[in-house]
Amino acid sequence: MSLVVIIFFMALEKQTSFWPEWRSNKLFTLLLAIALVYGIVWLFVQIEKTFVEIDQVGVADQMPATITVTGEGKASQVPDEAEVDLSITSTGATSNEAQDTNSTAMNALLAKMKSLGIVAADLQTSQYNLSQTYDYDVSPAKVIGYQVTQSLTVTMRDTSLADKVLAAAGDLGVTNIGNVALTVSDTTKVVSDARQLAITKAQVQAASIASAMGQRIGSVVSYNESTGGSPYPYYSGMMADKAMGGAPSPEIAVGSNESVVNVTITYSLR
Repeated sequence: MSLVVIIFFMALEKQTSFWPEWRSNKLFTLLLAIALVYGIVWLFVQIEKTFVEIDQVGVADQMPATITVTGEGKASQVPDEAEVDLSITSTGATSNEAQDTNSTAMNALLAKMKSLGIVAADLQTSQYNLSQTYDYDVSPAKVIGYQVTQSLTVTMRDTSLADKVLAAAGDLGVTNIGNVALTVSDTTKVVSDARQLAITKAQVQAASIASAMGQRIGSVVSYNESTGGSPYPYYSGMMADKAMGGAPSPEIAVGSNESVVNVTITYSLR
C-alpha cells in the first residue's frame, strides 16, 4: 500500500492541479493505473486473509480431546515341536579315511532317527567341515591327519521324541549336542489371547482416567501393537554330557512358551 502513497505524491509533485488534466498527462495516467491495480490486489489479499482468520476461529476448540494408553498381555502355550543339532567329529590319517568314518557314523544316526518316526524332510545337514590336524610339538607344525565334522539338524513334530533322540545320540557316536529348541507350530491362538488381554487392560485404564476427568471414552482413534515372547528353552551342559556318555538321558522338560503383546491405543473422549 505504501507504493500507492509514493505514486500519489510523485504525481502531486509534478503539478499542483493535476486532477482536471490527468487525461493529458500520460505519465500520471500510467502511474495512477498501476497504483489502482496494486491497490485492488492488495485489498483482495487483505479480504481473503480476513475470511481465513474468521474460518479458523474456534478450530482448536473443535478438535476432539483424546487419551492414549498402553496395555500388555501375556499368554502361554505348551510347545508341540522340538529341534536339536547333533554333530559327529571323526579323524583319520587321510582325508578319505576321516570322511568314510564320519559318513558311516552319520548314516547310522540318520537310520536311527528315521526308525524313531522322523521323516526325511525333518532331517537336514547343517554343517560339513573337513580340516587338517597338526602336531604343534614340533617346529614347524606337522600335518598328522584329517578331521571331519558333520552336523545334523533334527526336527521333531512330537516333543516326546526329544529324550529318545538324545539317548540315541550318545549310543551312535555323536560328539556334540547343540541346543534343543522347543517351539509352538501355530502361535495364532496364543498371540490372539495375549492381544485380547492387552486391549482389555488398555481399555480399563482409559475408562478409569476418563472417569476421573468427568468424561467417557469414545471410539478408537489409533492402534499400534508389538509382539514378542520368552526365549526358547535349551539343552546343554551336564545334560548333554550325560547323553553323549551313553548314560540314560534326562527327560526333556517341555514347559511352556510365553507370547507377549503390547498395545498402544488412542481413544476419543466425550
